[in-house]
Amino acid sequence: MPLENIGNKIDKLIKYKHTVNIYIKGNKISIPIELMDSFDLHVGKVLNKGEFYTLEFAISCYPYITYASRLLSKKLFTEYKLREKLKKKEASREEISYVVNVLKSKG
Repeated sequence: MPLENIGNKIDKLIKYKHTVNIYIKGNKISIPIELMDSFDLHVGKVLNKGEFYTLEFAISCYPYITYASRLLSKKLFTEYKLREKLKKKEASREEISYVVNVLKSKG
């Protein structure tokens, strides 16, 4: 087993209506339920550093995804305008790119 995998095993997983709490070494991480399928999370899964970082990044971007989805449900925006609105919400360039890519993949 690679050293970066040691200690990142999901010990416990509790599903709620809108979130899932995963426990790694007794530390709780709350995840929006929509991200569960994207990451194939289950008890016993070992997350390497890259997967763990990607999961944390996706969690940090989630409020921007919901914000952009709400905007787009009311009115169409160009990608440029949407990026500008996310900048005003203080999203980083990386977060904005991630949000735009997620929304593009949803169609």
